[in-house]
Amino acid sequence: MTRVQGAFSIGFLAVLLAGSVWAEALPVQTQGNVSYVSGGVGDEEVAALRAVQGSYNLHLLFVGSNGHYLSGTRVVVKNAKSEAVLDAESTGPYFYAKLPAGRYSVSASNDGQTQTRSLQLGTKGGKQTTFRW
Repeated sequence: MTRVQGAFSIGFLAVLLAGSVWAEALPVQTQGNVSYVSGGVGDEEVAALRAVQGSYNLHLLFVGSNGHYLSGTRVVVKNAKSEAVLDAESTGPYFYAKLPAGRYSVSASNDGQTQTRSLQLGTKGGKQTTFRW
């Protein structure tokens, strides 16, 4: 192995290990019986979120009218009884939540504008929706 190949291999291994550490350190938040993660600022966060996406049945993406991803979006999820089961701020354009199966109203607010969607969530698979402003 040449010196360049060795340096590349060590560098590649360091990136893989750093990605694994980041994925393990992804902060999972909990409100009541709902757990969620958010982020997606930078390649490492996107990779970490993709690695855990299958554990969540609600997948939200926030995009501005210019096509740029948004962070700081307020997310409110209400159950069929109109009770708020989740009220959180996304730290990036991706927001994943694990909710019990059922019907929900999902509101996302960014820059003073709110959009609301009705969603039916099951226990398997995930429901993805994109909010665009």
